[in-house]
Amino acid sequence: MAVQDIMPTWVGATAKQIARGVRRGDVSATQVVADHLDHIARADADLAAF
Repeated sequence: MAVQDIMPTWVGATAKQIARGVRRGDVSATQVVADHLDHIARADADLAAF
């Protein structure tokens, strides 16, 4: 079972989990960044911090 089967987004993953996922080819660094930017876009409407 790949990590993405368990974790639909990489937001909230630890740096160790992300590094392992990238090394194993479960996710690209580009996808990790995209997940975080999507999260920021959704949350910033309320926070206005980014």
